[in-house]
Order: sequence, then C-alpha cells, then structure tokens
Amino acid sequence: MAGPMRSFSCDLESDAGKGVEVKRSFIVAIVATLVSASMPALAWWNTGVVEVVNNSGRQISLVFLESSSSGLFSRVPAPAAPLALVPGARLSFGGRIVPWCDNINELRTKAIVVSTVALKRVAARELFRICQNYRDDIVYYVRGDASGWQDRVRCASGPFPYITIVVESNGLPLCKG
Repeated sequence: MAGPMRSFSCDLESDAGKGVEVKRSFIVAIVATLVSASMPALAWWNTGVVEVVNNSGRQISLVFLESSSSGLFSRVPAPAAPLALVPGARLSFGGRIVPWCDNINELRTKAIVVSTVALKRVAARELFRICQNYRDDIVYYVRGDASGWQDRVRCASGPFPYITIVVESNGLPLCKG
C-alpha cells in the first residue's frame, strides 16, 4: 500500500439549507464534466457511425430503429422516416452510436436497418441490420434473410470507436474502423 487510506464523511442533512446546496453543486459538477468532455472521451466503450457510403449500385434506405435522440451520447437525432441514399452517395452521422443488441428481439427493435428502395416493379428488400454486442464490443450485421441471432457476422476486424459503413455491390456491409 502506498500510504494510509484516508476517508471522510459529512452529514449533508445536518444543516437545513446546506445539504441541499452541496448535493446540487455535486450533481451540477458531474453533469458539467460529462457535457464538457469530448465525444471520443465519452464514446470509448461505444462504436459510432461516422458515415454510410452506398457502393451497392442501387438506391438504399436506412432506418435507425432505436430512437435515442434525447440521450447524452446522441449527436444526430433519429430520423422520423427512412433516409434514402442514391448510388455513390455518402451520408454523415457524426458518430451516432450503433445500437446495442444481444438477441433477435433486440435486433428487430433497435438495430440500424438497411434496405433497397421499392421501385415501380421491384419491391423493397431488407439487405441487413447492424448492431453492436455488449459482450464483446464488436459490430455485427445480420442479413435480411437470416433466421436468427446466431446468423450474425462480424462487420469489422475489431472494436473501433468509430466506423464507416460501406454498402458493397453484393448488398452487404463492409465496416471500416
């Protein structure tokens, strides 16, 4: 042990007005610290989407199923409707956190869904869903025609603080960290 352990205690309720003021000051200090920290400092345990690139050769749409626009870590509000990307387009998300999923039910309700866009004679088709798993901090995708959570595929080589999702010509994602 480097030195003696020191502790202190205080009775925040001993003086009628002082206890409330100390508590309020403490809470304000914590919130100010969190808000003033840079995004990389806050997101070290999350993966954020920098941008999505459409190299699929067809128009695609993205939907963030999990709406966390009021959360402290959200920098881009969840869209009210699907966002369309024409072939070759790039769409910036400024580090929007990839939703956490750990089973098929969470994948169905929280993931980022990427689909083709319906045309006159061609129906829309779900290409894949993207999420990150809290057990290993890895971003995964599940193909639109997959049968369950066990069919998830690692999207990137390792956990990254930020990724760019490139939708390839085969309709599947390549995640670059």
